[in-house]
Amino acid sequence: MTRDLSYPTLIDRLGAAPMGVVGRSSIEYLRAVFLAFEKGETVVTLRSEEDEERISASRPSRIEVPGDTTGWVSGVEYVRRGGEEIAQILFTSGTEGASKGILLSHRALANTADRLESVMRLDDTVREYVGIPVHFSFGFGRCRSVLQAGGSVYLPPEGFNPVEIVDLLREGRINAVSAVPTLWRLVL
Repeated sequence: MTRDLSYPTLIDRLGAAPMGVVGRSSIEYLRAVFLAFEKGETVVTLRSEEDEERISASRPSRIEVPGDTTGWVSGVEYVRRGGEEIAQILFTSGTEGASKGILLSHRALANTADRLESVMRLDDTVREYVGIPVHFSFGFGRCRSVLQAGGSVYLPPEGFNPVEIVDLLREGRINAVSAVPTLWRLVL
């Protein structure tokens, strides 16, 4: 379930303070968020340790700064949970004014992963190059879906890199790529 709540009521909906995780496109970011989900904690992604806007809106109990390790994700598992408990707080980009906190339930996150897995027929043979940041909604959704299906996820060290994609495809190391249209425009 997705809920758009104003800042004054955001923390009131949670019941307990969330855990802040600084957004990094890294294996440690995925590990920290997935582990928090397993423990039943709510996660708020922060832009930095000093992200005053998001910190004041969500009042995290603690802030974790994950490392920057990239490459093939291993030893990290997305364990889907159901239920209406709030799993994650995301913030809109603020295109219509100030950004807003969006509360996402475990059911909503699982539903997205389940639908992507089903529609795209994801399975343990998928080896996906995730060319968008994993702390953004799209990148995080791709990681959840592929890992839930038993596939493998590759996080590029320098972000989206068409030359790296070509090399990995030629070597047979990847068979899927996630990227947004603006990145593909770079290739074309």
